[in-house]
Amino acid sequence: MTGLIKIASVVCLILLAAASLPAEDIATDEWKKLSESGVTLEYRPGDEEIAAQLLPEIVKKVKDVPVRDTERLLKQLDDMTAARAKSLQFIGDQLGLEEPGYAMAHVQDTMINFVRQSVLVMPEVHHIKLWRKDELIDRIKSANNDTGMVYDAKTDTFSLSITETETGSVSLKSMVPVPVAFTPDQPIEQIVESAKSAIDACMDSNFSESWTPWAIYYEVAQAGLIQECNINSLFRRWFCEGVARWVAEMCTKEVFGEDTYQQARASAGDIEKYQALKEKVDLLGWRAPEAETELPRPVMDKDLAKAHSAFAVYEIRRLLDNQSGRVLQSILTWAGNNQPVTSQGILDAIKKVTEEDLSDRLKDYGTVPGDKFKGMALTAIKTGTTDRTKPNVTPKWTSTIPIVLDGNHLILFGFRYELLNPPAKGKIILWNPDKEIKHVEEFELAEPVGLHVIALDITEEYKPGSYTFTLTFDGQVYRDVPFTLTDEGAGGQEP
Repeated sequence: MTGLIKIASVVCLILLAAASLPAEDIATDEWKKLSESGVTLEYRPGDEEIAAQLLPEIVKKVKDVPVRDTERLLKQLDDMTAARAKSLQFIGDQLGLEEPGYAMAHVQDTMINFVRQSVLVMPEVHHIKLWRKDELIDRIKSANNDTGMVYDAKTDTFSLSITETETGSVSLKSMVPVPVAFTPDQPIEQIVESAKSAIDACMDSNFSESWTPWAIYYEVAQAGLIQECNINSLFRRWFCEGVARWVAEMCTKEVFGEDTYQQARASAGDIEKYQALKEKVDLLGWRAPEAETELPRPVMDKDLAKAHSAFAVYEIRRLLDNQSGRVLQSILTWAGNNQPVTSQGILDAIKKVTEEDLSDRLKDYGTVPGDKFKGMALTAIKTGTTDRTKPNVTPKWTSTIPIVLDGNHLILFGFRYELLNPPAKGKIILWNPDKEIKHVEEFELAEPVGLHVIALDITEEYKPGSYTFTLTFDGQVYRDVPFTLTDEGAGGQEP
């Protein structure tokens, strides 16, 4: 089957929309090369000056980047495929599961297939090909397209193309060079920046830790923890991050041996590197990804996120490395059987099994700067509608709500939450299409975890148009949630 992988370099391969000069009539196989310090730049005759200025900049960019060992990576993936049953059973056993669940197997198969595709398609950053944009487009459209690219005229973007067999079995093939397209009227500075951006995008993919066995096993362990062991607290992240990483390292040792295991341990990050950030690390308050994306704005950059991960791994290693027996399995059983799982429930399970209270240790960490909603995690913030006469029917959660004037239909606004330090007081404000306040409702979240929903009668006062719910806590706006009321369904029809 044929597939496409769109990488971040698509953005940098988009050229200025201004009309470009006609391409020179050059034989399709006529390319020249410049090489320096292990970097090769291919270019067309006539573009010598641009190539000469570009090559030194590329050399500086990639001089410390190791050449990708594609053959070794593919061999490693083949070994993982051969050890599929063994690794799944090992991870399941570490998590106390009788057998690995479907989600775990699906994640492993999907990840191996994706990484295999990525290894084959991602260009090697030490080999660059300088294309004139109009010529590259013509070549892609031709019968002898050997560029490894496809072009989308609607978005004016280039993407890398791959081919794979139905079984997922792929053989080693020549890498396409990193393509850099330009128009002859572009300043050299812009071409250099386009090349650097393309290389950055390829390096993010080529040398991402997601290409390692322990990264794949980590994802499998995460799926097991959340979906099979039910560790679904919105503040589970420090625990699941550390445990999944620890289990992945153990699985790497089981499948690949001591040397690869030591590589996995080292790659988690040395906490000494992040000591300067420790006062900004808040492990207990580290939200699960689904809650973090609901925040009104990001609260941490890439380095701070890596610091959270490194310290989480450190705490779990310290807890589990020297334990004997089935300590982790007992912790997971105790925590997962006490639903809903909360941050405190995880700490209680650890204390019950190991007799160690981690609360004080984790409280010694700091606070993420700019986190105005510390200790609060929200998900599934949405609007909907329901019929009060049908309490057993699941509400319809939608951003388009019909005005049904039968006296039974309601406008719903709700969200799921978890709090580290309840209670929390909030306010919901409903704005009509004229930006006037239609309704205000104050509330208190008293429990550590729960679902909060308000319901408003649909009356004749509501007219079709665009409305907005504003959710606030302590005067800080958490989220504006727009929705639309329509006259479709008026007269008592079902939504």
